[in-house]
Order: sequence, then C-alpha cells, then structure tokens
Amino acid sequence: MERKHESLDCKSVQTPWGPAQDSYEYGPGLLFFSTSSHGGFRVSAALMRRMPDHLRKIEPFCKKIGWYEEDCDWALVALAFPQFFTDYEFVQAVQTAAHYMPQALTEADKAKARAWLDANRELWTTGSAGTSAAGWWINAYSLVDPSQQISRTFSGVPTSPSTFTQTEFLNTDWPIYKG
Repeated sequence: MERKHESLDCKSVQTPWGPAQDSYEYGPGLLFFSTSSHGGFRVSAALMRRMPDHLRKIEPFCKKIGWYEEDCDWALVALAFPQFFTDYEFVQAVQTAAHYMPQALTEADKAKARAWLDANRELWTTGSAGTSAAGWWINAYSLVDPSQQISRTFSGVPTSPSTFTQTEFLNTDWPIYKG
C-alpha cells in the first residue's frame, strides 16, 4: 500500500507529542505524524464523524480528540478505517486491541483477523534485529505461532518486506539498504 510521505518544517504542525517532523498520508483525512520522541495519527473531524460509536467512545491515551498515539491507540484507527491499512496491519490492530482495549473489538474484527492468519499460515515477520561482528542479524517469527523463530545474519543492513515465507527468509538475498 503506497503512502504519501512528507518531511515537515518542525514548527508547522504541533502534535500532542511535540513538533511534527514527518507525515504520512494514509487516506483522505488520515495523517500519521512522527516527532523526535513519539508519533501517532490525526483523524480529521469528517472521519471522526464516521468512526463507529464504540471506538469513538474510547478515550485516546493523549486525551485529545482525533489524536491516536502509535503504540496502542493506532489500533482504534485501523479498526475504524481498515480501507487505509493492509490486511496484515489490520491483523496487528486486532492483536493490539485484544491486549490493551478488548472492548474495541467486534466478533467480525476477530473473525476477519483469524481468517487472514489461517490463509497466511506460512508467513513470517521480522521480530528483532541488531549487529554483531558478522554483520546484521535478524530474528523472524511465525505470524501464527510466534514461539517459532529463526535467525539469519546479513553482511549489510537488509531491507526485508513486512511479511515473507520461511524459505524466502532463509534463501533470499534481501536488498541491502544503501542510505
């Protein structure tokens, strides 16, 4: 899913977390802002009116209407407006909400996430990464069973997709980031 990125003048947009440094447009009326310390979504008034009541009634962590921080509150945005998120991001939103705000979930949300996971049992994602004398290492885990993990070392900083199969992870030379 392509998202429009914009570097901002730090004084142009004030967020609950400080001056914005970057923004990403997820869709009309839905912007993600990053700051030097945190970030989150700004949902326009027009979109807020379309947000389902049960989600709108959950107070955001920053206590400012229309602002949803990136750690947990973002899940409310993804649940309300799934058309602006990938299917995998929607599944992550369901998982986040299940842990931090289960009242946000409907049975339909849970069923949609389960169906996607069932259809994508072979997919893995990056769990953590770091450096060693041998290069960059990445730990990946199964989306369906996170206790299943594999690791691999790369000679440079790899740029892997958000999801991949175990075979792709072990046998593909990912493009190396050239910053």
